[in-house]
Amino acid sequence: MNKSLKILGVAFLVMSFIWALTQTPSPSTKPETPAFPSTVEQVTITGKTMITPVELTSDGSIWTLNAPPPQPANEAFVAEFIKELRNVRLETVLSRRAMSEDILEMFQLDTAHALTVSVWADKNQKPLVWWVGKNAPDGLHIYVRKPSDPTTVFLAKGMRRERLETPIEKWQAASPEPKG
Repeated sequence: MNKSLKILGVAFLVMSFIWALTQTPSPSTKPETPAFPSTVEQVTITGKTMITPVELTSDGSIWTLNAPPPQPANEAFVAEFIKELRNVRLETVLSRRAMSEDILEMFQLDTAHALTVSVWADKNQKPLVWWVGKNAPDGLHIYVRKPSDPTTVFLAKGMRRERLETPIEKWQAASPEPKG
């Protein structure tokens, strides 16, 4: 009976150890989303597929659309867009070896299709930059890359490509109606 108790004791210790391992939280595998600036002075959206690139600047209270010619921007539209940008979160790493144009083209992250979104907190500092590809099939995510990690493709939540490709007219402030 003494031998049976020893075997049960060892089995209990092994099972307890395995149970403790399964209860220990594993480190997060979610990639870290770069911090979004608390204040934004400039935003640009560029890409070879865009008819007119978007360049927005703020003097702290008023947004200007720097499309030829510079003009007031649609403040509500810009505020909503910046709110969406603040909510973008990297959720998953899809590939750490996206070096070939074929792989990048599959996600529309190649130079012919990707859009570049740059956000400056201060025009004299380096911007936060995303290279944005197509929407994922689920419609809730988008494929992105970061210049600081150009061979990694991320799946991000919080933005749709259509929002970045919004026609320039939507960015413009409404013209006042002529008085007649």
